[in-house]
Amino acid sequence: MKIKTGIVKKLLRSQSLQQGYTLPEILVAIGMASILGAVAIGSNPFGQTSKLNDAGYQLEGILQQTRTRAIATTSAIRIEPDPDNPSTALKIESATTKGCEAISALSAAVESDETQIPVVSTRGFSVGDKLKIGSDDTDNQVIAIDDNSSLLTLGQAIGSTQPEDAVVELAQNWAPDGALLTEDLTFNEPMEIASNVSNNEWRLCFDSRGFARLFDAQGVVDQDLKLTISDTSNDEELDLLVLKGGAITKPETDEL
Repeated sequence: MKIKTGIVKKLLRSQSLQQGYTLPEILVAIGMASILGAVAIGSNPFGQTSKLNDAGYQLEGILQQTRTRAIATTSAIRIEPDPDNPSTALKIESATTKGCEAISALSAAVESDETQIPVVSTRGFSVGDKLKIGSDDTDNQVIAIDDNSSLLTLGQAIGSTQPEDAVVELAQNWAPDGALLTEDLTFNEPMEIASNVSNNEWRLCFDSRGFARLFDAQGVVDQDLKLTISDTSNDEELDLLVLKGGAITKPETDEL
């Protein structure tokens, strides 16, 4: 509050005390002090150390730019931990499709001679889709879908053995997105990123309308994504929340 007091005094002293002050002059002085005070508070919205604030701005910028690009390019774009450095770096990929729904996981392991693929959810898949099932993306074309049993039927045997929980998604649909460089997606030590998703295996997808869809190793997760950046040198941390509608916010205290 010292900034307000000092500015008000300086403005009021610019005139002789004997002249007095009109109401508009006093209101202008108080208004200017309020604006400057708000700017001073807004310069540190996370209320943490400068390094942690910088990391917070970096993460927020990555999320905002990813969502904006998804809308601008009318293509789904997803972001997830970099598998090489999952606690300190992110990876971004863009799709040839507009939506995020066509992704799931095997609900049971499959053998190489099987044509019926059990999945956690068939939502988003269509007859004619070509699939990547775990590490296999060869000739896996869908010819039938059983929503009740959560089964995808292929035109021929998968040809490889894939474990339970292997990701099932559209083949050749995702490619690295080059809008941000590797260094832009990497957080400097001692910063680390965690989430509210089990085992930190989260994947956030923005569709062409900017709506967010959260996935874990099992498929779609019906919740908002909370990302936590921690400064491991002093145990300080800050949170960012990505709502299902796509908005990116700082959680209120009672939401944590």
